[in-house]
Amino acid sequence: MLRGTRLTRDSIELTDFENEFSANGYFASGIIGTEFIAHQAEFLKLIESVDKDVAAVKSGYSQNVTHLVSAQFAQYLTSIAEPLLQLGYVKKILPFPKIIDINCSYSFYNKEAVKNPTHAHLWHRDLDDIGPQLKIFIPLTKCSESNGRFSCISHKYADFGDKLLDSSLINAEISEEYRATDPKFRLTDKTVRKNVPTNLILDFSSEIGDVLLIDTNSTYHKGGLVLEESEYRIMVQVTLGSITHSWNKPNNFSQQILRKIVMRYRRKFGKFTKIYNSRKTTVLK
Repeated sequence: MLRGTRLTRDSIELTDFENEFSANGYFASGIIGTEFIAHQAEFLKLIESVDKDVAAVKSGYSQNVTHLVSAQFAQYLTSIAEPLLQLGYVKKILPFPKIIDINCSYSFYNKEAVKNPTHAHLWHRDLDDIGPQLKIFIPLTKCSESNGRFSCISHKYADFGDKLLDSSLINAEISEEYRATDPKFRLTDKTVRKNVPTNLILDFSSEIGDVLLIDTNSTYHKGGLVLEESEYRIMVQVTLGSITHSWNKPNNFSQQILRKIVMRYRRKFGKFTKIYNSRKTTVLK
């Protein structure tokens, strides 16, 4: 829900962000201000004219509708994300941080996807950088179990140094959409719910104005399935990453050189490289 109003530019409430984010790998918060509501309402009007891409949802992903994000809305999203780049903690985990990407997805009901979850609808971690990345999930619709709320596992159960395997997947002949081999290990929701304590799973049920900040590279997570035909979900993602992020392709020559230097250092001496190479494996049954 909205956390109050301000006469100035909207912002994300960041009280106790560092403590909660470092402990869990995620931080549930909200937007302070009223400008967001106008952008959200305008976007919902635009989505009415979009033709559904059934194949995208059936294959275990959402439909990309980033083209509907106006320049004004993109500028707004940039403005509420930029203060994070100035935090000492963010600079520590993301060397030379910047806003890498703004994305918007549209999810709706698909019978086959519900019967047979694959790809992003299975539990997994991303591998987009040598270490953490920070994604801001901003729902443009209320999110509940029926329209596919986002879920994640606290670092108190599994962090960057833990590798979880699903016995129901690794012992079977499987194709790419159920990938259970390095580097992107996936797990079924049934296996996760059976093994992980309920209090260490966040199911992000949300109101308009709620946001979730999460390190998707080190935090196990999954996208929610829309379970009812009458329901749908729209989600904005703002990705913050370091100079070594795989999506970061600097055009400036000095930035290219800096990226190579930092990349080489992180691969050889980086804290997260050492943790990744010595991960503890746990097979969940």
